[in-house]
Amino acid sequence: MSAGRLAERLGLRLGIVLALTLLPIGLMALSQSRELMSQVRIRTDAALMGETLRAAAPQLQMIQQAQGAVAVLSSSLSSFLPDAVSCSSAMRGVVGDGALYGAAVFVARDGKVNCVAPEGSGQLFSSLPLQQMEGDPQSFLSASEVDTAARFFASHPVMDSAGALSGFLSVSIPFEVFQQSNDRLEPKSDLGLVVFDATGNLLAANKPIETLRPLLPRDSTLQILAQGGNETFSAEAVSGERRTFAVVTLSDPRLFAIGSWPRGELGLTGLPKLPVTLFPILMASASLIVALIATEFLVTRHIRSLRHAITRFAGGDRNATPPDMLRAPREIRDVAEAFEQMARTIQRDEADLENTLRQKDALLREVHHRVKNNLQLIASIISMQMRETGSGEARQMMRAVQDRVLSLATVHKDLYQTSHLAEVKADELLPEIVNRVVNLAAEGDAAIIAETHFDDIALDAEQAVPVALLLAEAATQARNEAAGAGGLRKMDVSLRRDGDHALLVVEHAIESSALIAPGDAMRRGLGGQLIQAFTAQLGGTINFDEARGSHRLSVRFPLSDDPGAENLTS
Repeated sequence: MSAGRLAERLGLRLGIVLALTLLPIGLMALSQSRELMSQVRIRTDAALMGETLRAAAPQLQMIQQAQGAVAVLSSSLSSFLPDAVSCSSAMRGVVGDGALYGAAVFVARDGKVNCVAPEGSGQLFSSLPLQQMEGDPQSFLSASEVDTAARFFASHPVMDSAGALSGFLSVSIPFEVFQQSNDRLEPKSDLGLVVFDATGNLLAANKPIETLRPLLPRDSTLQILAQGGNETFSAEAVSGERRTFAVVTLSDPRLFAIGSWPRGELGLTGLPKLPVTLFPILMASASLIVALIATEFLVTRHIRSLRHAITRFAGGDRNATPPDMLRAPREIRDVAEAFEQMARTIQRDEADLENTLRQKDALLREVHHRVKNNLQLIASIISMQMRETGSGEARQMMRAVQDRVLSLATVHKDLYQTSHLAEVKADELLPEIVNRVVNLAAEGDAAIIAETHFDDIALDAEQAVPVALLLAEAATQARNEAAGAGGLRKMDVSLRRDGDHALLVVEHAIESSALIAPGDAMRRGLGGQLIQAFTAQLGGTINFDEARGSHRLSVRFPLSDDPGAENLTS
């Protein structure tokens, strides 16, 4: 089907109209979906940050507890420093049963460990806090991995009575303590949690470091993440897994936490994957499909059935009736009823017209039949008159008149015998005329043979009569003049189609010793005049070809375009 015809179909046009009608609703739905997805993302981000804060709360609490412990102890430690035993006892009081702190130590300004608890754990502490506090005596947080065990350190400066720096006090928390607190909070979670400072130093984690590092972002560092503030994002982890990350600032603005969540940990896996336009498109598509189905069920299918019935009726199928339209809308039923009424009216009018044409056909056949009978009666009267006439010349003239009357009777006989009264088949009419001319040869004349060839040409009534009479005159003249060897005479008669014309040819042999002026044989007497008159009536041209030994008459005349059209008009 061409694009032009497809664009003209009712279903496509209805689909376009419905689509345009649903477009504003679709745009509103799209806007609402964008707003909804924006709110969902905001809430999802807030939920992720909240979950990260909740997971980081135990670690932050322990870090703050360690900071408070060293701050309180450092303010009273100056009174214990001269006595190493009292100082160590104070350290053991901080460490307690070791459930939270792994060790406590005081490192003098010269780097010497004066007191430590438990004994032998001084090597765990680094002199880095002392270097940091030389210029700016402030509390300091750090972490290190010593003896394959990661530890967190909270350090605080210790000032003497003169306000000068005398050293620093530091406590450590093993990472296992952080991990145990998170295991109690989220025993089955695949969350990776890291607490770090603004410089990107890792301070605490909820998993072993070798397990945690593959869960961190591949293309970003902790220092860069600290500069970005609170955010959530999806990225590829070091392990190659696609994970969701949430970075939050803790209550201590120097500390940050990053949570590495597996996709779907919070039940939001599908939301990032679905495009914003999916729901409006699905809604618009569903509405359009429902509208098209309703249109097809209520309108289009009934119109298609009605169109099929009308097309069949227009094509000549008078048994084509509208289909059952009981379920169709009232407007379409009205159209179907109007078509059915129109079809009944046309069928009734056609039946009346057919009866009228049949009556006219019968009357016209009767006219042709009566004319033929009257002409045959005239020919019989002429024949009776010929027998009563003693003059040979008068008898010959009456025979010529009789031939013409019988030729005309033959035309009328074929007209009332043919199925179409307004046309006659040349290959049925003309052979009969030739045979009658041959059979009417004068007594005592030698036999004559006529060889004929007639194409299947339809002649209307206005052409059939002059063609038949012209052929009768030409064949009679050829019969009278024909000569042949051994007393056998011969003539050739043909009617052939020549484009939109017909060519009638009558040719016969003459005595080879006779030399006749060109055109004289066929033009002399009444017969020649009739031949020329019939040719003029046909609107044709005549050609005489006369030479020693033969005469040839050719008549070329135009054929009617559609002889049957006259019959329909009449």
